[in-house]
Amino acid sequence: MTVIKYFDAPHIIRFGMTSQNSGRSEMQVWRNGVHFKIKVSHDNIRGTDFEQQWIPLLDPEPIQSYGDRWNQLCDLVISHCIKVFQELAPNAPCWTNIHDYFYNPSYINGLYGITGSNVIPRIIEGPTNIHAYEMQPAPYNTIAIPDDLPVFDSKSIIPLDHKDDFKNPPKRVRLPDGNVAFFIPCKIWIQRWEGPGRSNAININESHQSNASYLLLYSLQIPRLDACARIPKVLWDCT
Repeated sequence: MTVIKYFDAPHIIRFGMTSQNSGRSEMQVWRNGVHFKIKVSHDNIRGTDFEQQWIPLLDPEPIQSYGDRWNQLCDLVISHCIKVFQELAPNAPCWTNIHDYFYNPSYINGLYGITGSNVIPRIIEGPTNIHAYEMQPAPYNTIAIPDDLPVFDSKSIIPLDHKDDFKNPPKRVRLPDGNVAFFIPCKIWIQRWEGPGRSNAININESHQSNASYLLLYSLQIPRLDACARIPKVLWDCT
């Protein structure tokens, strides 16, 4: 699930969990190119004013209202963290090139309070680095790269229209030569199956498969004719 919340800046909330049984919630937030993981534990906020608002939002029933509760939970938790967010991720240009997406400062944040008071945010860990949207760049040796394939520095590749769609990685980029290309982030889907007494899962990376197919066509030197084969031109991003 991805939710965009506007406070003084867009906050991209991707992935999260709530557990009524263990009394926990967690969400991942990107703000101005900085990543925050916010963890809330019942033990740390017991007896606070925040607890009375937070507990009902962990209720898993009915499932039809889950979206509404998640939105309220995001508003509640982020509003108590906003001062820390403003300090660590001030409003400034971010994600101005593809390199920025691969190197996001990341912090783990918790909420703490004492009985009868409200809660305050506390940085538990960080900063470390994380990729935006949890993208997973592949190393060069993942696919055999032809020697004559164009290679660009990721700092010189500019994302286009990214402010029109905060929920997804950029889809179009401008290259140093002025041409526009499509940026294809890693796409992984998980295949699961169950056997006697066990459950198994494998990750299948469709992006690697499609890139390998394009590189094979490239190596065959098939003419790029508009009326004939429309073969995508593969460009390699050097991070």
